[in-house]
Amino acid sequence: MKLVIRIQIMAMIMISLVGFGLVGCDDTPTEVDNYQRQPVLSAFLINGQPFEEAWLERGAGMNDVYDMANAGIDDATMMISNLAGDTLLNLIPDPSSKGRYIPADGEEFIPQSRQTYKIEAWTAAPQNEYLWATALVPGMVEEHGPMQVFLVSDDLMDTTIVADGDTLNRTMNTMVWSWYDIDLVGGFQGIIIAQTPREDLIPLNPDWEPPVDPLNEDDDDYIGPEDRQRAGWTFMRHDQRQITLAWIFFRWEGPQKVQFNALSGAYYDYVFSEMQAEFGAIERPEFNINGGLGIFGAYSEQSINIYMEKVDIE
Repeated sequence: MKLVIRIQIMAMIMISLVGFGLVGCDDTPTEVDNYQRQPVLSAFLINGQPFEEAWLERGAGMNDVYDMANAGIDDATMMISNLAGDTLLNLIPDPSSKGRYIPADGEEFIPQSRQTYKIEAWTAAPQNEYLWATALVPGMVEEHGPMQVFLVSDDLMDTTIVADGDTLNRTMNTMVWSWYDIDLVGGFQGIIIAQTPREDLIPLNPDWEPPVDPLNEDDDDYIGPEDRQRAGWTFMRHDQRQITLAWIFFRWEGPQKVQFNALSGAYYDYVFSEMQAEFGAIERPEFNINGGLGIFGAYSEQSINIYMEKVDIE
């Protein structure tokens, strides 16, 4: 999921540049011609879980091809602190992945509810850039009661709680997610992640049969890599407490992770504005990184695992 967010951030930066490129003419300098490749910082705090990684990269120019493998900045100094200025975690470059920063040896940091944290990064000379942002961690999802998944009949008379490890199918009653108040939340995110490797995904469509030649794009049952998306998600407002989920959200047979995230305000503003930017309503998402681009978000999560079986739908 974090990788998806990183790709979305870089994609939206490129979309913004394309928009700039539509103005001006060939012999007139434009914003694109003068664009300086900015640093892009992305990091996420998960309430109650050890911090794992941050990414620092440099965006591509209008006429450049973005390459994740080479875009990383690996000579920065980075840390996370509290608002009192106490350093809680030093981050160092991961020698095995350009642009990835991990906790220094022997250090650990676990974000807590209702706390604000600050991330800072300094790039080396000659750029000497300073990036920073803060993130407020929402309360735990289970603090006032757990998020529940249940099935309800059309007449609302039959309700069944979905438990971890249950087997479900598309012929069952309507799925509903319900949750309680969560402190300091900016909004919510629901995610369904197929746990099967992408190349082995089998559609829930009962009429689907494996193609005779998996590489034959002309076969009616061929599913290309670009269509094998293991994760799907939706977003809910901060004052929402329930959502009805259509079975079409479940695309693949096999084990699924059903995850519910309570997002910090800045993180929700980013994901909501990212959707607006995709539809052209605004120029680019609301990044919260000062001195560059990117997102420093925080969230609390709860999840259950289920199994989706394929059945005939009459």
